[in-house]
Amino acid sequence: MLRSALFFLLLVSTLPYALCVSLRAMTYNVHNAVGEDGVRDCGRIGAIIRDIAPDVVAIQEVDSMTVRSGNRYTLGEIADAAMMIPVFAPAIDHDGGKYVIACVHLSLTPTDALASAKIIGQETARYDKPVILAGDWNALPGSETVSEIQKHFHVLNDLTVPTWPSYTPNKYLDYIAAGKGHMSSGINVCVLPLTVESDHRPVIADITLTSEK
Repeated sequence: MLRSALFFLLLVSTLPYALCVSLRAMTYNVHNAVGEDGVRDCGRIGAIIRDIAPDVVAIQEVDSMTVRSGNRYTLGEIADAAMMIPVFAPAIDHDGGKYVIACVHLSLTPTDALASAKIIGQETARYDKPVILAGDWNALPGSETVSEIQKHFHVLNDLTVPTWPSYTPNKYLDYIAAGKGHMSSGINVCVLPLTVESDHRPVIADITLTSEK
């Protein structure tokens, strides 16, 4: 199950490209749209995304048709508010519906996260085109997991700016990275100082990818 889930994530993260492509990427662990105030509000998550105007968003921790979410399509509601097109694929059955891991949401267990990182490297090496890898890696800079991913990807973020917990962040868990197989650069990479909407802070990066290796 782990491998099939990862394979979906990697395919979603693979972008077609011409000679040179500039795009804005965003990653956000939205905590199922439940904020630190205990309020579930897909609209405010979508409004944040709409204001940032990314080309692609990697969203983690969203439900589809689960009992705890009132059998609602959470990602679709967020996408409607953001004025974007949702791409949903289930990772596991949960609570009467599906629990999705959008892009990459690695395990809290270091050994499992490291195993996943190795699979990510193997699978993305198959593609002769730029690959953007974004999400909640549940690993700190300098850890075995992040070091393994960095064998294949350039991490674009400023790793001195923590992303979790949102109120008083002291750990860096959320990343945007570009495959080393193609030239890439991150411009205006930043962590948004949002404290209520989720337990993680979102990260955005303006990225330029070229066909040159």
